[in-house]
Amino acid sequence: MVFDAVYSSPLQRAYETANIICGNAPIARDFRLREIHHGAWQGKTKHEIALDPGSHSNGDAESIEQVRARVADFLRTVDGKRILCVTHGVVIQTLRSILLNIPHPKPYDAVPANGSVHAFAFHDNQVTAYGHENPR
Repeated sequence: MVFDAVYSSPLQRAYETANIICGNAPIARDFRLREIHHGAWQGKTKHEIALDPGSHSNGDAESIEQVRARVADFLRTVDGKRILCVTHGVVIQTLRSILLNIPHPKPYDAVPANGSVHAFAFHDNQVTAYGHENPR
């Protein structure tokens, strides 16, 4: 498929995936598509967090409201009819919530699995979602 625009999270794994999908087409790395930032928990496993006595508070993490604001800002700037967007689970969850006008689930509830594909069609102010639904 030929895309009018290709967007990717700035993280290398997302950029490489976009490149595999679209070949040599230009890819715009957009910071608004990065995954949620976990603050002090960033890069740690659940086990490591559980072992850390101070891990019960993660006040420096990005909130879901902050993620929603940057994703909504991204959507206002997208241009074209056939768009490829390669990003991460919580961002996909947020995109779905905004585009389908549905309540946002709690972070990590029904986050799509790695490699899942989600397509949206827009017609007469209606949005239809297609794709593989495979929450973790």
